[in-house]
Amino acid sequence: MHPLPPANRPSPAETAFRRLLTRAEAETLLGMLLVVCSLFLAWGRENLTPELKRLGLSGAVFAGGLSPTHSGFFYPSLCWPLLGGAILCGASLLWPPEGKTRVPVSAVHGACALACLLIALIHFALLPGALLGVLGAALLTLGAIDRYVHANPK
Repeated sequence: MHPLPPANRPSPAETAFRRLLTRAEAETLLGMLLVVCSLFLAWGRENLTPELKRLGLSGAVFAGGLSPTHSGFFYPSLCWPLLGGAILCGASLLWPPEGKTRVPVSAVHGACALACLLIALIHFALLPGALLGVLGAALLTLGAIDRYVHANPK
């Protein structure tokens, strides 16, 4: 027995399925994935000392004389803030932005997204990890803005 009379009862189609993800949730999750994956890619290059260059070891050790690259995990000042910020942005999706939780959740989401974007821009280089990190952090920021705007309709 259903508690609502048949006239007020929502149709099964309305209650059975909700859209899988909103646009803001998809942007946030994709941004989180990109930021975390960017840490596995190159963020910086090794600077070879002049002695090694003079000896010609750069060409012997590294193909084509290219200096080796370091992933984002090599830099603790980059790794932990990006990882923490991306995870907190994803975790902020656990609370719906309604009522009393709208402003605090949006503030945490936005602050973490902007921190990720700022860190990625500070360490920007034309390397795959840095480019992917900036793209992911921009998606986190866009997701935070979209989520706040859609939670606060005019």
